[in-house]
Amino acid sequence: MRGMRGMKKLFYRVGLAAVVVLCIAGATPFSAFADTPGATSEQTAPVSDEPASDDYDGTVYEYDPDAPWLYYDMTEEEYYEEFEPWRITGQTEEEYWDEYWDEYDERMRVSFLNDYGFTDTDISNIAVNGQALNFDEAKPVVRGGAIMIPARAVLEALGADVSYDGKSKTMTADVGDARAVFTMGDQTALVTRNDLTTETELAAAPFIDGATASAYVPLRALAEGLGFEVYWDDYFKLAEVVDKKALVAEIDAKFTVFNAMIRGELDSYAVGGNSEKAERTDINLKAQLSARYDPDYSYYSYYEDDGPSNVTESNTKAEGKIKIISDGNGVDATGNISVEISGFEDILGDIDQDAELKAVFDDLKKGVPFDVIINYADAAAYLHLPILSHIDPLLNNDTWIISQLEDYESYIDLQTDRMIDAMEESFIEGDGDITLGNLFYMKAFEQSYSYYSGLNRIEYLRAAVRLLEPFLGDLYMEKNGDVYTISLNRLELFNIFRRLSNDEDIYIGGYDYAEMLADIPVANYKLEIKEKNGAPVSVEIAVNAKFKTESYYYSEDGYVEFHYGLASELEARNVSVDFSIAAENLDGIESGEFSVHVDAVSAPTNETPRAKPPAGVRTVPVSDIIDY
Repeated sequence: MRGMRGMKKLFYRVGLAAVVVLCIAGATPFSAFADTPGATSEQTAPVSDEPASDDYDGTVYEYDPDAPWLYYDMTEEEYYEEFEPWRITGQTEEEYWDEYWDEYDERMRVSFLNDYGFTDTDISNIAVNGQALNFDEAKPVVRGGAIMIPARAVLEALGADVSYDGKSKTMTADVGDARAVFTMGDQTALVTRNDLTTETELAAAPFIDGATASAYVPLRALAEGLGFEVYWDDYFKLAEVVDKKALVAEIDAKFTVFNAMIRGELDSYAVGGNSEKAERTDINLKAQLSARYDPDYSYYSYYEDDGPSNVTESNTKAEGKIKIISDGNGVDATGNISVEISGFEDILGDIDQDAELKAVFDDLKKGVPFDVIINYADAAAYLHLPILSHIDPLLNNDTWIISQLEDYESYIDLQTDRMIDAMEESFIEGDGDITLGNLFYMKAFEQSYSYYSGLNRIEYLRAAVRLLEPFLGDLYMEKNGDVYTISLNRLELFNIFRRLSNDEDIYIGGYDYAEMLADIPVANYKLEIKEKNGAPVSVEIAVNAKFKTESYYYSEDGYVEFHYGLASELEARNVSVDFSIAAENLDGIESGEFSVHVDAVSAPTNETPRAKPPAGVRTVPVSDIIDY
């Protein structure tokens, strides 16, 4: 399977980059649900001036450090009890938390559980598809390190059919084509899925509780045997049972067109296809940074003078060509990037007076060659970058840097790689698919590190859907022939944000809507997916925005203008990305722009990637260069 991870990951990340940009666009103060999909919102109803609460009297208090309770609309006693309780007890802050932290922590845990509908917080709590499951007389218990549950209550919450045979003392649970059979007192269970029956060893034997006459079975064995996922949150002592297939299907039903585009994009780059055939990708990139700025500017400049004292012009250009060969054995990349710098003398100094620095910049201007080889079998990466000889003479043209890939796992976040790998394995084996539903599910549940606990992961998923649906969802798409389009103008985006700001599960922050609209003179978004014979053949994404910024340094307010564009031709197997950001009258920058353009074309090739550097060259472990 590792043979699919070369170019496949490169182009899959291009697709993920587009999704990430859309997520960012959805979180900026000009995005959320449009009032009328596809309609022109110039005639949208005006923003309401009604106060957010019936109890609000309209008084706005500035924060006063001597009376902070007024700012929070509290009494003095309420404020100290909520924010600074040590002042009430007469202790220092450190003394207070040393004594009361455990009590406070437990109170917060119970408060969260109560907020999510759990009434008994002294037991192992169970949630089914995000809903709290409360028990009357028969409650969960722990035996042999396993959570034992009163089976009928949980199974009915899962939609299972339950039967009990008193003569054989067996309990049978059926969900779809899955069946689990438990025998009281027997530490094995029979699980049938896809017409295959297996015997499963249990952590503890099922039993009948004499006081309630309820049949108890191990939660994990029961749920997983029937095809559900089980996640444990140790802090909340919460076991969450999730119907992954149903939840992913619920999400994906809203993004059928975009998901088809993802599948077409990945299919065109051989994901799940012929991994034995090598791929060649040629990348051309151009970047430019130009600016007129005041090198004497500092954060405090506007206190000291009324404007720029010295304007410097600079311009930097970069161009590069990269060739990547990838097959089942690894990846081989070669390239050359040239950089020409003009200006920035205030930052870089007089380059001509520094021989070493001048040599570096001369090399950059002529072009910097490089080679990267990744060998899957050896789990090794090799880098050849001769310009490093200016830093260390030993890193010359005959020297390659070698790194064992596992060396980095202790300090580089590999969560995205693991998530992609898991999705690809699922896709390849045929028991899953690479879709937005799976992507969000894995982000919420299956990454080892997540901000989301068992109490809010389902809410996170559904909130993410509400956030992205206006930008990628079927509901907002207009179909004209074989072309699907979502096009949102400034006022439509504004109304989207206004509605999202009232969504309790999506934090965007409070804004003065009319002021916000005035501060964003330009904002538009477009997604276009073209089909041919019912299959997607191309996708284009464009995001443009212009933000007004206050300027203390210049006499006029400033602006920041942003553009992102992506175009992918699936049949031609090429991707083009444009990104630019420009600023005017911003923190010492009179005007400036940074832009990047990347073209990538992929095709099968008879070439094979190099497995190692050429014979006779010197290799240096990366640990000899970088102390990590």
